[in-house]
Amino acid sequence: MTGHSSRGDEAVSQAGSRQGLWAVAVTIVVLLSCGLGQRYLDKLLTDADARPIALARPLSTLEVASWQGTDIPMDERVLEVAGCDDYVRRRYTDPGTGETVDLYVSYAARPAKMLGHRPQVCYEMHGWTPGGSRRDHFGPVDSTEYGCLVHQFFKSRPGTEAAVVVLNYYVFRGRHTAEWTDFWGPGARLPNLSRDPSYYVAQVQVSAGVHDESGLKQAEAAVKRFAAETVLSIRALLPEAEEM
Repeated sequence: MTGHSSRGDEAVSQAGSRQGLWAVAVTIVVLLSCGLGQRYLDKLLTDADARPIALARPLSTLEVASWQGTDIPMDERVLEVAGCDDYVRRRYTDPGTGETVDLYVSYAARPAKMLGHRPQVCYEMHGWTPGGSRRDHFGPVDSTEYGCLVHQFFKSRPGTEAAVVVLNYYVFRGRHTAEWTDFWGPGARLPNLSRDPSYYVAQVQVSAGVHDESGLKQAEAAVKRFAAETVLSIRALLPEAEEM
């Protein structure tokens, strides 16, 4: 009986060893597969972010009939942080009134990239003190009034005070909105792996600077007027809304 028992124990031991080796092999395969899959996914995400998704017509082709515009160069580091796929930044002057406003429009085919780039964040990061923000509107344009946010910021300089009025709004997947919270959810954070240009968000900022608070009312009127005169021209450069 001892011989049989010994051989039986040896067979059980060999079977256990084979099962152990098989489990190890399966574990290694799973780990390798996960590693390869993760690296492949990382490559897809990197490639999706690295290759800009071009609009049919670049934002730089924007034309504003009654205002004269001059491009304002943007620092390469600022563009890298912004992460936009297209943009235009210009200073416009109304020859009739002499009023001047700055326009910044940025387009991102991955909406989540725009979440951290809004006036309430960027101006404070550059030393401006917030003076208040409120929900407002501009227009009407073709009988439509457009929602927006209007902000005031202040900065002390030697011997003077500077102030700026900023009007901003967004176009998310072809639809006008005043709130960044409309594209902060999980769906908007996914990379645009299909490279669909209609899956996007664009931010529009119109600003006007003044030397003191006494000019804020006039500056606000100027940015609203400019926003009303350009909203349709900007929308014409962006993909249309999806059919629901």
